[in-house]
Amino acid sequence: MPAQPRAFAALLAITIGFGVFERSPHQPVCTEPQSVFVQENASDVWGANTTGHTYTVTVTNTGLCNDSYNFTSTASGPISGVSLSQTISGTVLPQGSTTVTATYNVGAVGTGVLQIKARGRILGSNGVSSDSAHDNVTVVPQYQVAVTPDGSTTPTRTSGAAYAETFTVQNLGANGDVFALSCGGTGITCGVISPAGPDLAELQWPATDHGELHRRRSWDRHVAADGGLGQLK
Repeated sequence: MPAQPRAFAALLAITIGFGVFERSPHQPVCTEPQSVFVQENASDVWGANTTGHTYTVTVTNTGLCNDSYNFTSTASGPISGVSLSQTISGTVLPQGSTTVTATYNVGAVGTGVLQIKARGRILGSNGVSSDSAHDNVTVVPQYQVAVTPDGSTTPTRTSGAAYAETFTVQNLGANGDVFALSCGGTGITCGVISPAGPDLAELQWPATDHGELHRRRSWDRHVAADGGLGQLK
């Protein structure tokens, strides 16, 4: 019977020892504050129902201690099928960095937000570090065009005189395109369309040239007024 208390004490010590071991990863290992910076936010425009798009962020350890990070993503709207190039980083030294690339697909026309978040795995004096960056994604039709002005009224014209009206043709689609131009109307006789056709350098560009998605070109349509109300299109 005297051996039982000692066996119990030994078992209790082992149990306590395991408890300390299991909790140790949650104890601070850095006496300085931890911080991280994820950059940068972006905006992208893609054609509807396309795949294999990417968004890359740089994750910088702005703290004073080594750290490593868990990476997660969230997506909304037409964004789907998100996968990350890494979900757990190796050790990142202070002022060092690593990159994470999200690959994703888009569906119907609309807007959504793709976010990548980094969360530190090593406790500092202020807890764990975290930061995120996001990509604003706009999904547009593969091909779409707009002509303006549309439905506006010109000043009164003199019958039999020649006038020039300027219209702007705007490519709103995700892809480059070429447009055939024509002139018609009621109560109006169309003359020459100048220029007669599109300049390919103006109207065709890579779909990835998001900064010039709405590049446009104007044409003059020379018309003669026949008297009364007329419509030019």
